Amino acid sequence: MAREDSATSAAAGGASARALAQDPDFLAAVLGTAGSLIVVLDRAGRIVLFNRACEEITGYAAGEVLGLPFWDVLLLEEDVGGVRAVFDRLCAGEFPSFHENIWVARSGARRLVSWSNTVLTDARGEVRFVIGIGVDVTEARASESQARALLVEQGARHAAEAAAARLEHILESIADGFFAIDADWRMTYINREAERSLAIQRDAALGRTLWDVVPALRATLFEEECRLAMRERVAREFDVDFAPAQRWIGTRLYPTDEGLSVFFQDITRRKRGEVSRQFLAEAGSILSSSLDYQLTLQAVAQLAVRGVAEMCIVDVVEPDGTVRRLEVAHTDPTKEALVEELRRYPLDRSSPHLVFRALETGHAQLVSDVPESYLRDISQGDRHFELLQALDIRSHVIVPMIAHGRTTGVITFIRRTGGRPYDAEDLGLVEELARRAAIAVENARLYGEAKQAILARDDVLAAVSHELGNPLQAIIMAEKMMVSSVSDDSARYYGDAIRRSAERMERLIHDLLEVHRVQARQLSLERRPCAVEPLVREACDGLIPLADAKPLHLEIDLGTETLPRILADAGRVVQVVSNVVGNAVKFTPGGGRVWVRAAAAGNDVRIEVEDTGPGIPPEQLPHVFDRFWQARRTGRAGIGLGLAIAKGIVEAHGGHIGVESEEGKGSRFFFTFPRADTPEPRRPHRRNSADA
Repeated sequence: MAREDSATSAAAGGASARALAQDPDFLAAVLGTAGSLIVVLDRAGRIVLFNRACEEITGYAAGEVLGLPFWDVLLLEEDVGGVRAVFDRLCAGEFPSFHENIWVARSGARRLVSWSNTVLTDARGEVRFVIGIGVDVTEARASESQARALLVEQGARHAAEAAAARLEHILESIADGFFAIDADWRMTYINREAERSLAIQRDAALGRTLWDVVPALRATLFEEECRLAMRERVAREFDVDFAPAQRWIGTRLYPTDEGLSVFFQDITRRKRGEVSRQFLAEAGSILSSSLDYQLTLQAVAQLAVRGVAEMCIVDVVEPDGTVRRLEVAHTDPTKEALVEELRRYPLDRSSPHLVFRALETGHAQLVSDVPESYLRDISQGDRHFELLQALDIRSHVIVPMIAHGRTTGVITFIRRTGGRPYDAEDLGLVEELARRAAIAVENARLYGEAKQAILARDDVLAAVSHELGNPLQAIIMAEKMMVSSVSDDSARYYGDAIRRSAERMERLIHDLLEVHRVQARQLSLERRPCAVEPLVREACDGLIPLADAKPLHLEIDLGTETLPRILADAGRVVQVVSNVVGNAVKFTPGGGRVWVRAAAAGNDVRIEVEDTGPGIPPEQLPHVFDRFWQARRTGRAGIGLGLAIAKGIVEAHGGHIGVESEEGKGSRFFFTFPRADTPEPRRPHRRNSADA
């Protein structure tokens, strides 16, 4: 009975609740006085309920907004699309839903509202109203944002502090010197290497201007580059000679928002290496420019005072063992009078001069700081001592010139007070210079000796050749008389042999005398305008019997155009063509070919002789026109004067002679003679072996 009463009471209570929930006045009272923001919309989105909390937050009375579309009243334009999409989903039965959007109050203030949405349906289950219940979360979200920002800021600060610590560790560990300056040139950071290199104290330097801390940098390339980088806000990279430390510094500048970051490193070794290489390259050029050893050593002394010394002295050893002062050079023109006076004092072997020690030991003598007592010991009287003092000698190195075990002299390099003294690295440079100078002197000596030997040989050959001429003519005349006076065939046979040998000797003597004339520049020329074709054919006609005897094909191709005349000695032109073509015929095997061509070539006429002979090895090509040269694989078919004579004749005419050859593929010789003013008409063709 009690259970039935309880059920009856519950049913009655439920019925009462449903009745109460359906009472419009009751719903309006509850929704209107709720603390949350409550908006009720019909299916068209019009506002049908706008409670008191909504009025308070927006400044609009309910009567002002009822019946208006919700999105036309309170929303930002950019939020309308999103809110309508939520509304459409709710009307379609997708509920509840949650979202946030901004409401714009009458005053223009913006409030962030967090919404929880639901719907009311009719008896058929269709949505009649959409109910939005909202909470103003503007202050809460702002607090959350501030909290997040604070956390981010704290994290960033910690990260920045950690990054700064890592950066400082890196800057203290690098081999480069580094410092930073602000826009007023005050030093704001200095690493350990910069402190050491600049010889400054960090604690004392920070906050002071760079120019006060390191005044030696004022009015230098460094200051100029720093100001340019600061003004134009561009990175700069350059090398600067830091005189106070006697070092070269490689510098990189990077502008920053605060000022300038400066990285630098000592590049003295690299810079000195570059200077040394450049110096030796220039020295090599000078040493190879002349075979006169005195001129060469004088040029070396002048070079030394432009690169490695303020003063340079060159002493040479004469054949009798005496030491002669050859050159004294000084970088300061105002010291020229002192230098000239110093030349008058020869070296005294009785003095402890380090020049003699260098000569005796073969080793360089390096003195980084020359004491005054040494100058007194080597001086030859008061005036000599005054000269040495006036030249302000601080440091010197004395290097012997030795080549192939032969000492040819010494070079003394001197630096004055105030400059950097010589050290071991300098010693290597000046020793290399002295070595190269010694080789140049030795080469010049050997060249001079060889030149004298060649001249002597040529003189002997010329004299002998001249003296042999008369006896040889007597032999030829005697042979003719003998042959004419006998009828015996045997006697005639031997007479012919004597004649041929004598004629060959006569040609050899003639060639020897020609070579001597060429060498002595005594070749006589009678230059006249002359036609090329008859001279070429005359030379070749004399060689046709030799070509036919092999046999080989000798072709003359002078083209179809009239060749210009040349200004030359006609007999000498025939001699050149004969020598070159004869050389080709001589060394071309039987069955081969020799071509002779001629054509105009600018201001010259060019004659070519090409053959199908064995060719010339590449290593022998530079020597083809040397006197007494013979190809290695030809046997001794002559004494090697024909091409040398041809070269001398061509060059005496102002022409050029050359050869192109590939071993196994024949050779092509070519030479030129200058054109005369008027062309020569072509003459009738004459027979050659190619026509036979």
